[in-house]
Amino acid sequence: MREGKDISEILSVLQKLDIFSALSAAELTNLAAEISEFHAKTETTLCREGEKGGEMYILMEGELQIVKQDRRISKVTAVDYIGEMALLEDEPRSTTVIAAAGSRLLTISASQFKHYFAHEPRVITAMLKTLSRRLRQDNELIAAEFTQANILIHDMRNNMAAFTLLHLLEKNCRDKKQLHYIHLMRKCSQDLTAMMSEALANAKRLQPRKEISRHSLSTIITELSAGTFKVHPDIQDKLVELHLTDIDRDNIKCQATDIRRVITNLVINAAQASKTGGRIRIDLQYRKNQAVVSISDEGHGIPGPLRAKIFSPSFSTRAEGNGLGLTSCRQIIEEEHGGSLTFTTSSKGTKFTFTLPQ
Repeated sequence: MREGKDISEILSVLQKLDIFSALSAAELTNLAAEISEFHAKTETTLCREGEKGGEMYILMEGELQIVKQDRRISKVTAVDYIGEMALLEDEPRSTTVIAAAGSRLLTISASQFKHYFAHEPRVITAMLKTLSRRLRQDNELIAAEFTQANILIHDMRNNMAAFTLLHLLEKNCRDKKQLHYIHLMRKCSQDLTAMMSEALANAKRLQPRKEISRHSLSTIITELSAGTFKVHPDIQDKLVELHLTDIDRDNIKCQATDIRRVITNLVINAAQASKTGGRIRIDLQYRKNQAVVSISDEGHGIPGPLRAKIFSPSFSTRAEGNGLGLTSCRQIIEEEHGGSLTFTTSSKGTKFTFTLPQ
């Protein structure tokens, strides 16, 4: 027992929580005497996502932030408990838990849990109720964020109407350079409108209809190189080299807007990993019955601990990044087109390669 610990206060806290309702008064008093108390003087990480855990935490005062893949997804306020599932199954923690400065906590070890709770059905029932409550709260939060995102997409699509004026500019433009940029803006606005419509259709649980037809990958890559890559702030100060071979076989069945998204995302990632003036190489080849596209950079490569996470939603190595680019690429290539997306990396750079069936 920790010296100076207020047993009566701890007992009062334990009595407020449903998980302890199955214990007798004597058992509850014994647990209050045995339990450890922790005072977070500064913001403190109690456990980390992916690591094994052997304690559950009871928050007496303060606040706990729940973090997943470096994103704060929820919080726990006093009086409540967290981490109990780690004592039921020998699995890594699903989230990181951070105690705010000034928080006071109680910790229950795996041995204490086993002694007092493991064989008591009412305890398991209480834990399931708590888990269910947290899932409902998380679902409500996700639903609210989903609704807000769809409202923004709806309003953004309405604002796209102004881009129809580009058609008038195109008709009256005589300057070839300006005409090229107008054509680029019209193409981008059409792609944005299509993606917004798809997002809103998904929100209504509709199956959006995508136009799948035959396209030339070399044409898609060349047009991106002549347009988007020259004006994107992350790419325009880099050297993009095209190595397009087997053009006579260049005829792939795909959704062109989505393939442009994939190539753009991969080139942006390569540019962000490159220094000013750095070289980015795009290769297109045909092997057997598939097209093979590779985007290579000469950056420092992806650190070993991060390689298993890069396709995870919301994972990003940049503070301002949202981590959705590679997730989108994998979904488009593998789930929607039946291809594959892989990468190799070293201290000399990274190469992403995707394939599309011919």
